[in-house]
Amino acid sequence: MTLYELLKLIHVLGAITWVGTSIEQQLVGARAMSSKERGRLAHFVDEADWVGVRIMTPAAILVVIVGILMVIESGWNFSDTWILIGIGLFILTSLNGMVFLTPQTKKLKPLIAERGEEDASVQALVKRVALASRIDLLILIAIVADMVIKPGL
Repeated sequence: MTLYELLKLIHVLGAITWVGTSIEQQLVGARAMSSKERGRLAHFVDEADWVGVRIMTPAAILVVIVGILMVIESGWNFSDTWILIGIGLFILTSLNGMVFLTPQTKKLKPLIAERGEEDASVQALVKRVALASRIDLLILIAIVADMVIKPGL
């Protein structure tokens, strides 16, 4: 196994973890949002925060670091169209996470505790967070498509 192949393996495993966890969060989140079981939404929000910090963020960081090392090792160029698209999409998903998803999820936890899961303001915030997280998943899928198709080659 060459160094590039090892880096590619790590990169793909990190991407699987990152994107797979995002898909899992969509499915579990949809179940929690539609559940009538008291406390289920609050539990999901707490778990989603934990998963985001301990699984998704480290996986994303690993993917980026190893991706940079792959470009250096492979002879690809940071100016290649598909690499620029991947970087741009990564910046979009990072901004969505840092500027919207993380702060709104942290805001949601005490709001649910204070007002309850059925409160209109809680439900409105849950819907906004769910929409932003679905958009984020679409961005991640676009990144995967970009890496597979490599536009511009």
